[in-house]
Amino acid sequence: MEYNLPLLMTASVSTHGMKGACFTDAEREGMYAGALSYYISTILATNPKQTIVFVENSGWDLQSLKHRLPQYDEERVEFIGLNPQEFDISRGKGYNELLMINKAVSLSRFIKSAGAFFKVTGRYPIYNSCYFLEHASRTLYNKNRNMYCDVKDHSLYDKLKLGWTGHSFECRLFGVKADYYNKEIAPLYMMCNDYDGNLLEKVLFINVNWGGRTYNADFAENLTLAG
Repeated sequence: MEYNLPLLMTASVSTHGMKGACFTDAEREGMYAGALSYYISTILATNPKQTIVFVENSGWDLQSLKHRLPQYDEERVEFIGLNPQEFDISRGKGYNELLMINKAVSLSRFIKSAGAFFKVTGRYPIYNSCYFLEHASRTLYNKNRNMYCDVKDHSLYDKLKLGWTGHSFECRLFGVKADYYNKEIAPLYMMCNDYDGNLLEKVLFINVNWGGRTYNADFAENLTLAG
């Protein structure tokens, strides 16, 4: 099975002091280099049509990161460095990550060609990514669905009084058609603010359960009332 969805990796190597961010810049660069190296040595090596899009929003020197990678086909790995001035660390990770994906979708030639993408977290490799790429490809292309994602929706944590939410969207990996993303998901970055409790996992969870509507007053009210 060929899984030809572009693999979109999002990265913020330097946190610029953003509240809640973890690890030093050097440590984070090593994590991103390790994850990208894993994908180069696995999915690129096993599927000649697979491509990777690596998008970074902190202004980090991408040449420094590239020097840490194994040999790879430069025609199959697309690096996109964004202007850090376009991002707002005062709103936290979710706002900036969704904005970063928005810009990647508009700029990436791989995503434009495929009409879809599979997003993964950049810092940690997903070791069974081939499985998810295969199933996401079937869902988006063969079954003609708009999104492939994992949504957690249960009350187990509440019953166990753990204090964790059992109702969230898994943001670390999902596949989606570009047209659907641009219409239904892209505008939601304005709803995200980690420090107001409106995490990306929550915003996308409500969007999925709200029937895939774009941002509107009803959605905003629902978001405000959601726990």
